[in-house]
Amino acid sequence: MKFKNSVIKVLLLALVGCLMISNSVIAYAENSGTYGDNISWTFDSSTGELVISGTGEMMDLGYGDTKPWWHLDVTTITIKDGVTGIGSSVFSYTDTLTKVTLPESLTKIGSGAFYSCSNLSDINLPDSITEIGDNAFTFCYSLKLKTLPKGVTVLNDEYYRCDLSEFVIPEQITSIQGSVFKDCNIEEIVIPKNVTYIGYEAFYSCNNLKKIYLPAALIEIDDRAFLDCDGLTDVYYSGSESDWQKIAVGELNDALSLATIHYNYTFTDNKQNDSNSKDLSVDNTDVNQSGNNDKSSVENEGEKSSGEGIVIAIVAVVAVVIAGAVFVVIKKRK
Repeated sequence: MKFKNSVIKVLLLALVGCLMISNSVIAYAENSGTYGDNISWTFDSSTGELVISGTGEMMDLGYGDTKPWWHLDVTTITIKDGVTGIGSSVFSYTDTLTKVTLPESLTKIGSGAFYSCSNLSDINLPDSITEIGDNAFTFCYSLKLKTLPKGVTVLNDEYYRCDLSEFVIPEQITSIQGSVFKDCNIEEIVIPKNVTYIGYEAFYSCNNLKKIYLPAALIEIDDRAFLDCDGLTDVYYSGSESDWQKIAVGELNDALSLATIHYNYTFTDNKQNDSNSKDLSVDNTDVNQSGNNDKSSVENEGEKSSGEGIVIAIVAVVAVVIAGAVFVVIKKRK
């Protein structure tokens, strides 16, 4: 009887030890690791800071791929000098994120990199950046930007569904892609003098848009670019009337023809060059916010459940092994 009691005590102690060791290993794995061949990461649980360091680009994530830091309450992200690119979807749905610090070595922000980081309000964008992918900042409801990198020449739909009432497009931009300002609260905006293309639904449903300034360099306005811009009253065009007739205007852009067009408009320094002093803020009351937050919660919960399941399975296996060993010892003792 005493022997059996001793065996039970040994078993309990072994299980406790096993749990302590596994927790230590898991805690270490949760707070640091590698991301691809040349990137490493560490997390400080006391500050909520995730630090990314290494050289080269961070690899892209595809749909359903799990981030190494999915289980952490990341509030700030600091990317160290040497990292040149942020992969697609790498930090998407990080609801707790509020601040990001980027290095001068960075040249690229991938598609959906910060998608639906609804509490992100502070990020620096160094002039070394030359590419910002589609939906990079989509549904970042709290985001406010005062500048865009000088190397970015194409506006993609990274600001979809936002409040850009004071935003001025940087003068180096040459192309505005589809949906960039869709559903945005814009009243007046200047299209820089070197822009040649305005994309599909670029200003779709900008109901408050009253004035727009278009350059003579403009070659094409795609379908639905100004659909449902019912408040548009004045178009200021820097070219002549004959130049205007040469622009390829797509379907469902009736707002342009219904507005008063002012030809031979001269771009002033105030209209053209004040591009880096305005705020870009995102609509906190958008009807889609709750839907996207719900989606984020579901995905995060799914990832957490998966991780918890793995830990439980490991502990269960160890416990079975220990129990089996003890059973064999008791059997031999008898």
